[in-house]
Amino acid sequence: MAIQDKFRKAKSLYATSLSAAIGTGTGDTITLNSTTGLPTDTEITLTFNRVDSNGDVNPSSQQERITGTIVGNNLTSYTRGVDSTTEQSHDLGTVVEYVFNSQDLNDIVDGIIAEHNQDGTHSVINPTAIKQNYVTESDGATITFDLDTSNLFTVTLGGNRTLALSNADVGQTFIIRLTQDGTGSRTVTWFSTINWENGVEPTLTTTNDKTDTFGFICTSAGNYDGYIVGKNIWHT
Repeated sequence: MAIQDKFRKAKSLYATSLSAAIGTGTGDTITLNSTTGLPTDTEITLTFNRVDSNGDVNPSSQQERITGTIVGNNLTSYTRGVDSTTEQSHDLGTVVEYVFNSQDLNDIVDGIIAEHNQDGTHSVINPTAIKQNYVTESDGATITFDLDTSNLFTVTLGGNRTLALSNADVGQTFIIRLTQDGTGSRTVTWFSTINWENGVEPTLTTTNDKTDTFGFICTSAGNYDGYIVGKNIWHT
């Protein structure tokens, strides 16, 4: 199982039969007489022809495991001959079961260790999981930054504004970038409670089209350390 593969789901004590014969390859529609209780939101691996209609075990050379997704009564988007089995032609009425085996367990383990070391620590970090959306907020009398959506915000001030936060978590860090509009001389009323360097709230650059950037750490509920990241930044 590779890092991008989906985990498969299972079904306890499941058995049904094929409602129509299938050949080898992927050209046939695999239709089951019953799919009651099978998961439909991810893949499942089913075993075909492990036993005959009398419950007698068939030779391993006649058995096949097929992985696919259940849609209605069909097994779709399937892969034939998985878990070292061989593609087989299967007759109408072939017994189909969910049978958990060592390969299923090994796939679970492989899926876990694709991102973890043997001791459980992370070995791979998916870069897309740590990238942040750069959120451009709409200007308004009160500008609220929703910290459930991002840690990076920018807004162009069209007047003197009140800044507010929502959904801040203790320990969360975030950046707010404030740009003066074409008029400039805009000021802000900060959210509470920010502990600035030396206890002094910074003065915004008031030149039109200039940008100031500030960083914050939520140190406890409703309390923040504030930092000046950059001021009087000109951009085109």
